Amino acid sequence: MKSKVIARIKEENKALVTRIREYRKDWKHKPYSLCQEYRHRHIAYCLARGRTLEQIETPGYNKLGERNNAPNQKKYEALLREFTEALEKERAERLLESEKHDA
Repeated sequence: MKSKVIARIKEENKALVTRIREYRKDWKHKPYSLCQEYRHRHIAYCLARGRTLEQIETPGYNKLGERNNAPNQKKYEALLREFTEALEKERAERLLESEKHDA
Protein backbone atom coordinates (compact mmCIF):
# COMPACT_ATOMS: atom_id res chain seq x y z
CA MET A 1 0.00 0.00 0.00
CA LYS A 2 1.40 3.39 -0.97
CA SER A 3 1.92 6.04 1.64
CA LYS A 4 -0.60 8.87 1.57
CA VAL A 5 1.96 11.14 3.22
CA ILE A 6 4.54 10.52 0.49
CA ALA A 7 1.87 11.08 -2.17
CA ARG A 8 0.81 14.36 -0.49
CA ILE A 9 4.40 15.62 -0.30
CA LYS A 10 4.97 14.69 -3.95
CA GLU A 11 1.83 16.58 -5.01
CA GLU A 12 2.89 19.63 -2.98
CA ASN A 13 6.29 19.56 -4.68
CA LYS A 14 4.64 19.30 -8.11
CA ALA A 15 2.43 22.28 -7.30
CA LEU A 16 5.49 24.28 -6.25
CA VAL A 17 7.27 23.44 -9.51
CA THR A 18 4.18 24.56 -11.44
CA ARG A 19 4.24 27.89 -9.55
CA ILE A 20 7.93 28.28 -10.38
CA ARG A 21 7.29 27.63 -14.08
CA GLU A 22 4.39 30.04 -14.23
CA TYR A 23 6.34 32.72 -12.41
CA ARG A 24 9.30 32.23 -14.73
CA LYS A 25 7.07 32.61 -17.82
CA ASP A 26 5.60 35.87 -16.56
CA TRP A 27 8.73 37.53 -15.26
CA LYS A 28 11.46 36.02 -17.46
CA HIS A 29 13.68 35.22 -14.51
CA LYS A 30 14.17 32.48 -11.99
CA PRO A 31 12.21 32.93 -8.74
CA TYR A 32 15.16 32.17 -6.44
CA SER A 33 13.25 31.83 -3.15
CA LEU A 34 10.72 29.41 -4.65
CA CYS A 35 13.51 27.39 -6.25
CA GLN A 36 15.34 27.15 -2.92
CA GLU A 37 12.11 26.10 -1.19
CA TYR A 38 11.61 23.36 -3.79
CA ARG A 39 15.24 22.25 -3.49
CA HIS A 40 14.98 21.79 0.29
CA ARG A 41 11.59 20.06 0.05
CA HIS A 42 12.99 17.72 -2.62
CA ILE A 43 16.03 16.86 -0.49
CA ALA A 44 13.86 16.15 2.57
CA TYR A 45 11.42 14.08 0.46
CA CYS A 46 14.24 11.93 -0.95
CA LEU A 47 15.89 11.52 2.47
CA ALA A 48 12.54 10.43 3.92
CA ARG A 49 12.34 7.78 1.20
CA GLY A 50 15.76 6.38 2.11
CA ARG A 51 18.22 8.07 -0.24
CA THR A 52 21.48 9.60 0.89
CA LEU A 53 22.39 13.24 0.35
CA GLU A 54 25.15 12.17 -2.05
CA GLN A 55 22.59 10.33 -4.19
CA ILE A 56 20.27 13.34 -4.27
CA GLU A 57 22.66 16.12 -5.07
CA THR A 58 26.23 16.31 -6.27
CA PRO A 59 28.20 19.16 -4.73
CA GLY A 60 29.73 21.89 -6.84
CA TYR A 61 33.18 23.25 -6.05
CA ASN A 62 34.88 26.54 -6.86
CA LYS A 63 38.49 26.99 -8.08
CA LEU A 64 39.79 26.80 -4.50
CA GLY A 65 38.10 23.45 -3.92
CA GLU A 66 35.49 24.89 -1.57
CA ARG A 67 31.88 23.72 -1.68
CA ASN A 68 29.58 26.00 -3.69
CA ASN A 69 25.86 26.39 -3.23
CA ALA A 70 25.40 23.87 -0.43
CA PRO A 71 21.79 23.35 0.68
CA ASN A 72 20.70 24.84 4.00
CA GLN A 73 20.96 21.87 6.32
CA LYS A 74 18.67 23.36 8.99
CA LYS A 75 15.90 23.88 6.45
CA TYR A 76 15.91 20.42 4.95
CA GLU A 77 16.36 18.75 8.35
CA ALA A 78 13.32 20.63 9.71
CA LEU A 79 11.29 19.48 6.69
CA LEU A 80 12.64 15.95 7.10
CA ARG A 81 11.49 15.91 10.76
CA GLU A 82 8.05 17.10 9.67
CA PHE A 83 7.84 14.43 6.97
CA THR A 84 9.10 11.59 9.18
CA GLU A 85 6.68 12.53 11.98
CA ALA A 86 3.80 12.39 9.50
CA LEU A 87 5.07 9.04 8.16
CA GLU A 88 5.39 7.59 11.66
CA LYS A 89 1.85 8.72 12.50
CA GLU A 90 0.57 7.10 9.31
CA ARG A 91 2.42 3.85 10.08
CA ALA A 92 0.97 3.79 13.61
CA GLU A 93 -2.54 4.29 12.22
CA ARG A 94 -2.02 1.46 9.72
CA LEU A 95 -0.78 -0.82 12.49
CA LEU A 96 -3.88 -0.08 14.57
CA GLU A 97 -6.09 -0.74 11.54
CA SER A 98 -4.43 -4.09 10.85
CA GLU A 99 -4.73 -5.08 14.52
CA LYS A 100 -8.44 -4.25 14.46
CA HIS A 101 -8.94 -6.40 11.37
CA ASP A 102 -6.96 -9.28 12.87
CA ALA A 103 -8.95 -9.25 16.12
